[in-house]
Parts: sequence; structure tokens; C-alpha cells
Amino acid sequence: NIEFMNDMIEKFKPKEKALPKKFNLPDELEETFNILFVGRLTVQKGVPWLLACFKRLIKRYEDFRLILIGKNFLDATLTSLIKKDNRICHFEYIPNETIHKFYHLCDVCILPSVPTINNEEQFGMVVLEAMACGRPTIVTNVGGLPWVVEREKTSLVIPPRSTKAIEKAILDLYKNPEKREKMSKYSREYVCSRYSPRVVAKKLFNAYKTAGLV
Repeated sequence: NIEFMNDMIEKFKPKEKALPKKFNLPDELEETFNILFVGRLTVQKGVPWLLACFKRLIKRYEDFRLILIGKNFLDATLTSLIKKDNRICHFEYIPNETIHKFYHLCDVCILPSVPTINNEEQFGMVVLEAMACGRPTIVTNVGGLPWVVEREKTSLVIPPRSTKAIEKAILDLYKNPEKREKMSKYSREYVCSRYSPRVVAKKLFNAYKTAGLV
């Protein structure tokens, strides 16, 4: 939808890290390294591997924080971990008109989806929104995700179901602020050049023309 893409690019823009005060988030998030996940908290979205990675990271680093936005479908053990660890912030729902503020709050956005028998991640709009906000992203090599991003320029693409791969990618961005900055700038440019209404309209027209429909 061309109108939707235009609204998305206009709404999701780069900004300095800012704290959404209305959600009573701890002030420390303005200084910590924040990892953002947006989506249903399920096995298919790779959340168990993300949580396992986060447990490993916080044993060695004090300034990692994890923000989860989405309805929880995980088992009791993982749910307990989320509730008990004050370094994890979980929101079951954030209104669409507000969610861009959480992209501004994060240092990296991750979508570690895994393939399933009947379904794989399709477009990954969350990743597109994060890139439009100028945030580096980490995605798995699943479904349409690697086709939405540009490897090493907007995103780090990793294998699914790998706690070590998630950890390596996060630490790569954590330890290389210049790389994050470069990816952030390129991500915004990439979204505008590839998914702007004018570009999308042209692609649609050429597709219809090739199919003999115009």
C-alpha cells in the first residue's frame, strides 16, 4: 500500500535516544545499551534464543537492557524469567502512534525468527520501521527477512536457532559504535530510496507491465 509506506517513512524518523516518560520506564535506559524486540513472544519469533542470549550477556556486561513489545505466548519458565529480571522491560501492547518512541530508545532492533513447517517470516515490517528510524538491525536468514535488508550495511544477518550467533551480532554492534552509526545512517537512506511511495509505485507499474496487465 503506497499510502501506508508514505505514512511509515514520515512517522518513523531518526532521533536521539529518548525516554517515553508516559510508560514509567527507568531513567537508566537513556544511558544503557538497549535491545528491542517487537512482535509476538513465541518460539517462531525466536524469543527463547534471544532470552538465552540475554542471560549470557548480563553475566559479563552491566549495561545491557532488553525491551520486549508483544503479547506473550511463552512457557511458564521463560515468562518467569521476563517478569523477575528488572533488566527486561515487557509491554504486551504499545499503540501504533507511540511505538516509534521505542525505536528511538533502542540501540539495536532484533527479529530472530526461526523457520517452521507451515510458515516463515514474510516481510518483517518491524525491521523496516527500525531502519526508517535509523537503527541497526539483526535478523535471521529466514523467509523474506534477508531480502528486506542489506547485509552488513543495514543489518547483520545470522542463522536461526543460534544463541551464539545472536550474542556475536549484538556484541559486534555493542563494541563498534562507529559501525552502528554508519549502519544507522545508511538504514534510513536505504528505506527512503527503496520503499518510498515513488519507488514502490514504479516497481508495481513495471510488475503489472511485465505481466501484460497495463
